[in-house]
Amino acid sequence: MELSPRALFEQPTVAGLAAFVAEATGADANLLEIELTESQLLDDVERASDVLTAVRERGIKVAIDDFETELQPGDRLLLCSDGLNGMVPDTLIATLLGAGSPEEAAWSLIEAANSAGGYDNITTLVVAVER
Repeated sequence: MELSPRALFEQPTVAGLAAFVAEATGADANLLEIELTESQLLDDVERASDVLTAVRERGIKVAIDDFETELQPGDRLLLCSDGLNGMVPDTLIATLLGAGSPEEAAWSLIEAANSAGGYDNITTLVVAVER
């Protein structure tokens, strides 16, 4: 089952739709797979996270098309756990990600998540592109 960006965000419950397909076809939900592109995930990260969680809770597999992007000197990449995502607004993450050294940015992000309640483990890795 491949979803367009519109279907992902306009469908009231993608997980419900996938469950309906499984029920209507008699297929085991574990045999279903929803394929998403990176643009679908990046357009609305919070919505995508909610959809992916609901889909996975129903036993449906999720495939994500990987993508390439050209990095430039000065760009930064952030890999983080869900202890940061959802706790700190994306705008603040972007601001803190660009401030100071990569190590300082990583610690600032962890501190921001802890200040917001820090209910989960918080892991961050900040990578700076130099050349």
